[in-house]
Amino acid sequence: MSGTRPVISHVVIACFDFAAMVAFYTKTLGFSLSDIGKIHDSDLCFLTFDPETEHHQIALTGGRKGAPGEGALVHVCFRLPSYAGLQARRDELAGKGLDGMTTVNHGSWLSLYVPDPAKAPHGGGRIRTFVGR
Repeated sequence: MSGTRPVISHVVIACFDFAAMVAFYTKTLGFSLSDIGKIHDSDLCFLTFDPETEHHQIALTGGRKGAPGEGALVHVCFRLPSYAGLQARRDELAGKGLDGMTTVNHGSWLSLYVPDPAKAPHGGGRIRTFVGR
C-alpha cells in the first residue's frame, strides 16, 4: 500500500436491544459513553475506553434486522493521518478494480466507504477509512 498504513479506529455494531447493549458495554465492560442520540430513525451511541484521547472506539446503533447472529457488524473503520493518504488509498483500491466506493463528509471527518464481498443489504459489511479528528 502506498502512503501511510491505516490504523484501526472503531467498529460499529447494529443492535436488536439498544438499551441492553449500551448497559452491557458501559456497566459490564467499562466503556465511557461519549455521545448518544439518533441518526435518521435509529438510536446511536459512541463508546470509548479512553475519553481523553478517543471520542469512540465502538459505536452501537439500533434497528438491527434479521435473525440473531446475522449481520451485526456495520463497518470497521481505519484512520489515516492525512487527506493525501486517503486519496492514495482510494486510488490504490480503484486501481485494483474495486467499485462501489463512496465518500462521505461527516463534518470533521472525510470518509471513504468500501463494500466488502458480503455486501450486506443494510449497507453493512463495509470498510471505512477516514481522515480527520
